[in-house]
Amino acid sequence: MTHRIWPFLLLIAASCASPPPVRPPATRVEIPGEWRAGSTAAEDESVSWWNLLGSAALDSLVAEGLERNPSLDGAAARIDAAVARAKIAGAGSWPQLGVGGSGSRSKRSFVGFPSFGPPGGGDEGPISVESSTFGVSLDLSWEVDLWGRIRSGQSAAFADAQMAEALWRGARSSIAGQICKAFFGVVEADQQAELAEATSANRAEMLERIEARYARGLRSSLDVHRARAELESSKARTALRCAQRDSARRQLEILLGRYPSASIDVRLLPDPPERLPAGLPADLIDRRLDLVAAERAVAAADRRRAEARRALYPRVMLTGSSGTTSDELGDLSDGDFAVWSIGASISQPLFQGGRIVAGIDAADAGLREALANFATTALQAYAEVESALDAETRLGEQVRALANAVEASSLALRLAETRYSGGLADVLVLLDAQRSDHDARSRLIEATRQRLDNRVNLHLSLGGGFRRDDESRNPS
Repeated sequence: MTHRIWPFLLLIAASCASPPPVRPPATRVEIPGEWRAGSTAAEDESVSWWNLLGSAALDSLVAEGLERNPSLDGAAARIDAAVARAKIAGAGSWPQLGVGGSGSRSKRSFVGFPSFGPPGGGDEGPISVESSTFGVSLDLSWEVDLWGRIRSGQSAAFADAQMAEALWRGARSSIAGQICKAFFGVVEADQQAELAEATSANRAEMLERIEARYARGLRSSLDVHRARAELESSKARTALRCAQRDSARRQLEILLGRYPSASIDVRLLPDPPERLPAGLPADLIDRRLDLVAAERAVAAADRRRAEARRALYPRVMLTGSSGTTSDELGDLSDGDFAVWSIGASISQPLFQGGRIVAGIDAADAGLREALANFATTALQAYAEVESALDAETRLGEQVRALANAVEASSLALRLAETRYSGGLADVLVLLDAQRSDHDARSRLIEATRQRLDNRVNLHLSLGGGFRRDDESRNPS
């Protein structure tokens, strides 16, 4: 019997599908050998990109968010659904086995035959026979996938599952980036609130000095009113900054999966590392998870086109049934009452109202759309990297210029205070120096946060994400 089983097993093995190979789609986008807006250096792949920012507090929050953020559960569920659909798509490549049972009772009357009962016994009617029939069967059917139609459908479903996994990994990377930016936003908002509070305290102290000089007749009431207006404006700015701080804290807590109570407290902005993450334009397709997902979408569309085209070919079906039938339940286990059947059929579609041809046209259009989406995604990816590299340079220049501005405005403020105290300068000069110093410090805090945000954007745009042991998942 073994030599008879081998062909059957080989046919089953031939029906097993696998995911389509990774093959970057050809596009009309010309890829340069290096980035036009800047260069990159070697990256340490033994750590996750946010570890390079050098903040243990941030590392802890990212780990918490990746564990508890509820939006990641939805992305993980989509992987499970895609894997389940792949199993469904491949079920047709295996023999279908089922068991059935039946039972019936019937009565037949033979009209025209004389009755043999005694006269007057009530049996003068036609002869009737009652019978019972019982059966049990094991039924087998299998479509032999000679042309690979079923395998193509399953291969497309595998590619869909891989696309879902890439999107899940991309969601994790995106959540990590959002947590980093929210972290920076909280620190900036806290520093801005502290600056506003310190400025309000300075304004209040200055108002006291001006009122004292006014009481001695050394200054006019105009100075008092101007100083008081500056103090009230500073108080309003402080209230706004405190509200922004609480809002930033709640946003971070939501990303962490915590209740948004605005109670989280982070204090220090890390310094961005000098070295930029690695990557060349040609490497982007392998690193960017959205491009990985787009390539898998193209692969799935290509396999579905093959599935649609192979629907034109004949279908071969094998069927078999084995069981027992008898008029007594007790005989169903008796081999003497066994029945069986085996058969094969082939069908060739001839006319179906254009359904198959329309399916091929739809699959062709789906592939063209997937290719266009990939090209669009690739162009957007390259633009994001170039923009982030360019912003890295501009923001660095901006931070350095604002640091110099803070130093200069601080010196100007000290000179204005000295000249005002000595009666050599008007109060407007002092107020203007205070505003300039506050604005320079506020803009420096904002630019420092923007530079860190852009570093996160650069990591994400280059496809920087997780080490393999950080992102591994077994979607089952």
